[in-house]
Amino acid sequence: MNVEPKKEPKPLVMAEILNGTGLLDSSSFAVTSFTATITTGAVYNAQVAWLKKKLPLWGDLLVAKSGTHPFNPLIYGNERRPIGLIDSGKIEDQRAKLVAHLWISGGINTEAIKHLGLRNMLAGQIKKVLATDIVLDFPPPFDYRAPSFAAGVGCSFFVRSFRKDNLWLANEIALSNTPKFRDQLASFLAGRSAELYGYSPLRGDSDSISLDCKFVSDITRPVFSDFKDCLWEFLRNNLSREVDVYDEAQWPKK
Repeated sequence: MNVEPKKEPKPLVMAEILNGTGLLDSSSFAVTSFTATITTGAVYNAQVAWLKKKLPLWGDLLVAKSGTHPFNPLIYGNERRPIGLIDSGKIEDQRAKLVAHLWISGGINTEAIKHLGLRNMLAGQIKKVLATDIVLDFPPPFDYRAPSFAAGVGCSFFVRSFRKDNLWLANEIALSNTPKFRDQLASFLAGRSAELYGYSPLRGDSDSISLDCKFVSDITRPVFSDFKDCLWEFLRNNLSREVDVYDEAQWPKK
């Protein structure tokens, strides 16, 4: 069975989008600006860093294929970067978003629509159509749904007893403070292509151990999940069998 190759999407053209409506303003100075937003699967700092490294690839694709143009930061200012990523104040399941501020030649012939409310509504709907077409036809050429983890970026883990009272045994507290245990932990991480650069054992009234590590090369989401499982197994074998491991996306924010 022969499978036809997928057709490459055509560049967006306002004359085609507004064809038959009588609303096109094709004058040389008429443009339509809009914003395309994509919610990613990035919930970790290392994933956000990986996406930032990949962003230029999406910018290149849009410029070469989509028929749109990125905002000029010299005109619009750095607060509206052409191709950006929102990682602070993540509002949808703590996931970062990719954002493309774009414009396309052609606009609405405002003289054809006398009612201001209707004119604004149609303008908003056309921008939504443009943004949807960008997301569907010219998505980022990398896996933004399950982004990888960038090398050299810290990942935080927190170790807690899951006994009913959340209390650690005296020998576990003492062991977590020994250089031997820290060296064992660093050796384990090195064997998993990671480096330990931060470690806080149990002290005083603290109820968790925290450790910070970074990977020496980019890793995928499945590799990260396997790493976390192996870390849990290491801690069960070397510290306590009654522990659980939380990552930075699971640990409650203060």
